Amino acid sequence: MSQGRQLAGLALAIFAVAVFATSDTLSQVALHAGAPLLAVVFIRFAVQAVATSLLAVPLRGRAMFQTEQRGLQILRGMTLVMGTSCLFASLRFMTVGEMTAIMMLTPMAVTAIAGLLFKEVVPPLRWLLLVGGFAGTLVILRPGTDDFRWVMLLPLGQVVFNTVFQLLTSRLSRTEHPVTTNLYTSLTCTVLTLPALVLADMSHLPGWVWGLTVGLGLSATLGHMLWVMAFQRVSATQVMPFTYSQIAFAVLAGWVVTGAVPDRWATVGMVAIALCGIGSALLTLYQQRR
Repeated sequence: MSQGRQLAGLALAIFAVAVFATSDTLSQVALHAGAPLLAVVFIRFAVQAVATSLLAVPLRGRAMFQTEQRGLQILRGMTLVMGTSCLFASLRFMTVGEMTAIMMLTPMAVTAIAGLLFKEVVPPLRWLLLVGGFAGTLVILRPGTDDFRWVMLLPLGQVVFNTVFQLLTSRLSRTEHPVTTNLYTSLTCTVLTLPALVLADMSHLPGWVWGLTVGLGLSATLGHMLWVMAFQRVSATQVMPFTYSQIAFAVLAGWVVTGAVPDRWATVGMVAIALCGIGSALLTLYQQRR
């Protein structure tokens, strides 16, 4: 693999996580403006479903619906709805940077759990890094203090659902076309959240909030497209250390858009999670090169 191709892949991955951070920030603004949680989730996935369909038709035609694992495809969509709902709900109570940092426990959790499921030896250092990342989460949440509220555990719910989502993605990638998988996921999420749009009262919302929710759907779709393009040029293990730049992008986007800045202890926790996550990714890269 040429160095230029690798650099292009890493640049696309960094661009993708910057777009994801922007999308999450737009979600927080829409929620704080009074948009119903599940209605925002619905619009986000409906936009992605339309965009994915427009992409899938010329690439796959009728074959875009062909799958050998329809049950797993639907389950993948269900876990994404639950994880995204936890993510968006947590944005009512914490900054985008704090939420993103906790969310970044997922790659470490996936690596450790996948090792157990596939009967692979998980080195003690990897468990230590996972514990260190979780300790960073506790520093951000600070249970037992006046600042802590039980709803602040929602990002940990997102980590659980996202871990299952990533494991299902790994399983489906063995037999399923990525366009088909993304299409089934977005359609499943749209169908599951459709009742929320019917029941929610959004008549009081100004037009800019509607535009914002459509914008976050388009930005999320763009992020996923960039992510796929990155993995076409560089391996997952090479990309993973750079994904933690999403924490910095999330803090920057939150500061620019909403003026929110994490406090000192939250910053300490975020740095701890980022360092442990990067260490875990570099450990994986080292093991594969041995």
